[in-house]
Amino acid sequence: MRVSLIIGILALVAVSIPAAPFASVRDFGRGPGEWQLNSKMRDKSRSRVVADGRQGDPCVRLEAVFQVGWEAFKMPVPAGAIPDDRRTLVFLARAQEGVRAFDVRLGLADGSWWRANAGLTTTWQRCAIRREKFTCCHVPKGKVVGATPDFATIRWIQFEPLVARKPGSYMVWLDEIQTTRHAMKPAPHTPYRPANKNAWDFWFANDGKQTHAFYLVYPDAIAKPDQSGRHGNQWIGHAVSGDLWNWREVGPALEPGKGNWHTRGLATGSVVRDGDSWYMLHTCSGMDKGGLALARSQDLATWEKLHDGPVIRGGTAFEFPWEGGTVRLRPLADPYIHPEKRDGWWIMICNSHVLDSPENQRGATGMWRSRDLKTWEPHRIIAWPKTIERMETSQIWEHAGRWYLYFGGVNTKTGNGNCIYQSDTWDGIYGERPWSRLELPDGNYFYIGKVLQQPTGDVFLAGQSYSSLSAPYPLAY
Repeated sequence: MRVSLIIGILALVAVSIPAAPFASVRDFGRGPGEWQLNSKMRDKSRSRVVADGRQGDPCVRLEAVFQVGWEAFKMPVPAGAIPDDRRTLVFLARAQEGVRAFDVRLGLADGSWWRANAGLTTTWQRCAIRREKFTCCHVPKGKVVGATPDFATIRWIQFEPLVARKPGSYMVWLDEIQTTRHAMKPAPHTPYRPANKNAWDFWFANDGKQTHAFYLVYPDAIAKPDQSGRHGNQWIGHAVSGDLWNWREVGPALEPGKGNWHTRGLATGSVVRDGDSWYMLHTCSGMDKGGLALARSQDLATWEKLHDGPVIRGGTAFEFPWEGGTVRLRPLADPYIHPEKRDGWWIMICNSHVLDSPENQRGATGMWRSRDLKTWEPHRIIAWPKTIERMETSQIWEHAGRWYLYFGGVNTKTGNGNCIYQSDTWDGIYGERPWSRLELPDGNYFYIGKVLQQPTGDVFLAGQSYSSLSAPYPLAY
């Protein structure tokens, strides 16, 4: 049966913005480039009612940040009304490199939801090199990186310059801005976001009284716009909740330490209970390639690292059976231990590469087993679609006699996506179904989530753009 997500009650909260006229052109002169505001790109009425009850909104605040090389230039636009519904920001580029990234922030009146077209254009190219349509903070190929009571931020990121070095200008434009003007209730909930930190790749444990969230953490203050500084420097954060809506940050659960195998950063893992102790199998990195390491806790708050190295060292290859032969599989990161033993064995799945396979075909999910959480042996490959580079942060669970595999799929040519595969047995093979591609019903961007099985029904919690954890979405099968 199709897996679907039912939307929770989330909306962008906004405040009223006083109207004030703009100058038609305003020069902000910033370093190697100049900012200009052009409000006469298109002549349209200030307010235009459309069939679905939305209308052009003349009270929109706009702000943009370009990243040229690795130096940012920011242009705030004063609050007020623009006499048409195209808002255009122009950056006259005299920099030595093209634009690497840019943000667009919109502030909305009356708590309205909104939709718009947007794009990035250059004068010399004569066509939009980025054009998206987004609704209610949704950017299909971009990332919503945050929201304040009066602003929502949309981010486009390229690891290479969006435009190679050329003379001319870069223009961010917004067109057909429409907003709901009927009365809307304020959003009853703000997704969990630890203060002043990037947060992503959440995993969970329940002690019978409350749910514990663990996640990767990196300070906002030193994060680069393309997020490249995170990897190898992050640690594991910890928060608790009694209802999956309201979270309280506890503090660091695990941080990098001394030695060669866990000095650079800690990454995604999972937590299980064995007897009176809790164990976290997590990814570590260091001078000797790191691997998968084990930590123990009595209360889920204070953790001690076990052993003098990883339980599976980075770069280790394992031989697995596959279609009558054997292949070699190397675990990369993101171990997930199923919370219940099977026939006395702990079962772990992991984001892996099949060696000697081409890029974008080598991503697989391998399954290992262990009696003591320390010594792991290969069991079988449970998914190898041969269309994916990495199957990140996998999870398996059972519902009504069928088994499901969630993962974040990475393809270096087509980008990231969220998928659920299905199997009749716990150890696969898990395969794609017509409904396997997973999207949130409200259209919000997310990457990496987890299913939590609750007495009242399964729910899905989604990580949102390296910044926050969503409210729970009920899961229907």
